[in-house]
Amino acid sequence: MVKRVSFFVYGLVCYVVFLFTFLYAIAFVGGFAPTGLDGEATMPLALALAIDAGLLTLFAVQHSVMARRWFKDWWTTIVSPVVERSTYVLCASLALIVLFWQWQPLGGEVWSIDHPAARAALLALFGLGWLQVLVVTFLIDHFDLFGLRQVWLFLVGKPYTRAEFVTPAPYRVVRHPLYLGFLLAFWMTPTMTLAHLVFAVATTAYIVIAIQFEERDLMREHGQAYLDYRRRVPMLLPGLIRGAVRRREQAALAIVALVCSWPAWTAAQEHHASASRQGKQVSAFVAEVREATRRFQDSAVALAEGYVPQFGCVSGSHEGAMGVHFVNFPMVADAALDVARPELLVYEPLPDGRLRLVAADYLVLTSSWHASNQAPPELMGQLFHLFESPNRFGLPEFYTLHVWAWKENPQGTFANWNPNVSCDGYNPN
Repeated sequence: MVKRVSFFVYGLVCYVVFLFTFLYAIAFVGGFAPTGLDGEATMPLALALAIDAGLLTLFAVQHSVMARRWFKDWWTTIVSPVVERSTYVLCASLALIVLFWQWQPLGGEVWSIDHPAARAALLALFGLGWLQVLVVTFLIDHFDLFGLRQVWLFLVGKPYTRAEFVTPAPYRVVRHPLYLGFLLAFWMTPTMTLAHLVFAVATTAYIVIAIQFEERDLMREHGQAYLDYRRRVPMLLPGLIRGAVRRREQAALAIVALVCSWPAWTAAQEHHASASRQGKQVSAFVAEVREATRRFQDSAVALAEGYVPQFGCVSGSHEGAMGVHFVNFPMVADAALDVARPELLVYEPLPDGRLRLVAADYLVLTSSWHASNQAPPELMGQLFHLFESPNRFGLPEFYTLHVWAWKENPQGTFANWNPNVSCDGYNPN
């Protein structure tokens, strides 16, 4: 109990430090703090730039390296996974505090807006950016993001489960509304000093680079679901703004487009062909799975061949369900992946007590897979989803790929959850 309380207190302290740092960051960037971005230069320009660049690099390295999977795998051999996120938040806050403390103003003005209405509009956008950052964190689980949920669940003796991949309202407009909020906060200023410009340019470059690493992790974790989302939704600029920016470019490029119509048409045909090939590949995958699992429509056959029901009926809070998993443990242990030999079969319980086969689930433990493979697993071009440990199934970290071969899934053939599946008819007796 002492360990649980101490972890919770530690997480709470880390969160309070973060809150202080976040509020001070608003004042620091906005020029309301005792130390800020702006001011007269107090040392040679080259030296001040070197110090500021070092401070920005310190934060960027800490923020990116500690978020990577390889670092977490090593780091959690030293610190408990329960406080790993809180420690990350604390280190990020300390890196920012050092930046606030040692930042060197550079003097000089790049622009200064004197019109009262224009100044008010820029300050309003500045405030909107910070508000957007805060609101978005709550939409994607604020307390999980900053480590409090992890230590609270440990305190009350409940297992930690990772939040599922969801896209609340702002995430349907751009993929990274939190970063967009930061960009508004950093660039919307009526008085842009040289130091502020250096800060804004450097943080914008960092955000663009960080997104690439973050999205690589998201694709590794969520597979096809994130790839589909990435194709649908723009990264930072909403579609309307991006369209307005491009209108003049489109007019200027009209003649070039005419000249280049043949290669453009060829590229379009290739894209269409590629999409067609991908669709055929998915259909072929599903056809193979159906052929391999047809006999298991009778759950008695699955039992006879070594599959056993586990985990009850797995349902989500708002995304539908997975269903009842029948697990073949020798196949799980062998670390081999074969379309014809799914490690799990997924059934939907019906009101009359029968089980209806709805999907096959291919699963491999992360430790077993990476003992002989560098890249994440895939079958017929489909990336697996990563489930970290601890998880609701009580398993070590594993990769999984559901194939909804026997029931349509509006979220995608390879999504984890199926809104068309229900556990209402489940009766464990």
